[in-house]
Amino acid sequence: MNEPTHIYEPGTIIQFTSGEYSDFGPCGLIVTTTRIDLKEQILKLAEEQAADLDSYSYDSSELVSFLIKHSLAVPVDFTEIHLGNYGEFSSNFGVNIPPFPERE
Repeated sequence: MNEPTHIYEPGTIIQFTSGEYSDFGPCGLIVTTTRIDLKEQILKLAEEQAADLDSYSYDSSELVSFLIKHSLAVPVDFTEIHLGNYGEFSSNFGVNIPPFPERE
């Protein structure tokens, strides 16, 4: 895995996630169209929304929309397939394999 960074080259696929525990999930998947400094873009987004601070509530998809609106990225259509949890393979298309029994 790459070191954490805030600079992304053109063609980089980025999946944004938000939340924790039961509300954790994806909130956007993009491909960068130009070299972007994500830290800089977050600050620009905050500046653009500064006039609306009275009623501001952060929506995790706003950054994704901002990057697309400014032609810094394009959205990626994707399908998420959950493959199970807690050691059991299961899918929403009917394949279910229980975990192997504990070995002594």
